Amino acid sequence: MEGFSTHAVSEGGKAVALAVVLSMVAVYVPLFAFVLIPVLPLPLGYLTLRRGFRVGLAAAVATSALGLLLAGIAQGMPAVLFAGLLGVALGVVLRRRWGVLSHAAHTGSGGRSRGLRMDGCALVHLRS
Repeated sequence: MEGFSTHAVSEGGKAVALAVVLSMVAVYVPLFAFVLIPVLPLPLGYLTLRRGFRVGLAAAVATSALGLLLAGIAQGMPAVLFAGLLGVALGVVLRRRWGVLSHAAHTGSGGRSRGLRMDGCALVHLRS
């Protein structure tokens, strides 16, 4: 099994640093959390889009580890999981060129299903 290329490692480091900084600002400065929460998945999503699932997953693990070390489990876990898991899912969806509704269905329901969960109250059925 081959390792990661130098470009992938450098881009991964930048994406991890940006994701951790955004996560920590969202955790420690509640005023900015409203603006930063939707932006958290973007660095890892962009990395996964450009470099693939393996690099994105490695970056998500690194982001989670650093976020948990800096913020602790209670405060850091939601932010780093949101940044990591949704970022990788976003990157995979964009890399495979799925549509927007398909992206929402896969990210919102946690996998390939026929339903889209919106705010925990409504299901919109989509064609697979």
